[in-house]
Amino acid sequence: MNGKDTEAVRSAASPDGSIAADGGSHVQGDIVRVLAGADMVAAHTVYPSLGPDGFVGFDIFRMQDGSPAEHWRAAQPLAAHSANGHSQFDGPAEVLYPGQVATTRKVVDYYVDRVLLARDHDLLCRFVVTDLVQHDPALGNGIGPMWAALADADVRYTRHTVTVADGEFALTACTGSVNDTPTAFYDLYRLEHAMIAEHWNVITVPSQPMPYSVTHPRPGPEARP
Repeated sequence: MNGKDTEAVRSAASPDGSIAADGGSHVQGDIVRVLAGADMVAAHTVYPSLGPDGFVGFDIFRMQDGSPAEHWRAAQPLAAHSANGHSQFDGPAEVLYPGQVATTRKVVDYYVDRVLLARDHDLLCRFVVTDLVQHDPALGNGIGPMWAALADADVRYTRHTVTVADGEFALTACTGSVNDTPTAFYDLYRLEHAMIAEHWNVITVPSQPMPYSVTHPRPGPEARP
């Protein structure tokens, strides 16, 4: 992936910097961070003009010849309050350690497979620092609230569809269910010393009112088998 591909995602085929929504329309989005891996690029984006309070989302693009060829999005409303004192998008944005991408991918993929899919929550402390910085507005900071949320029997990750890793950051997209309702889970992790130190996410329940249709990412070159 080169810088031109990243800049192409920042404009997402629109000269005004907006992100194309399904059906070819555009909504103005403020890109907070971009991850570039192989031929996949992910953008963490805030959509202040959508809904009464705005939305935050992740856009994943498959790049071809320097332009987005495929596009998937998941978004949820911006929360009015947060249990952790952080917003759903603030925090470090720049990739500082590009040489760590292989380690980041390995750690995050193993975490998803063993902790999220296999539900071996006793392994959480091997992957997540005690003082985790949390951006899920429903959860407090630290490993304890995350453990409690993942241990909820009504929350199930069942398929890991794609990972986009860049330096110390990795975005994963999974499908599963919440209270038996089909759900898409997009989780962004920042690692320190090969441990998850910060977490952002979007949880999309298709039955929620959305200003556009949500398409789950299909397995691509970076997808898990």
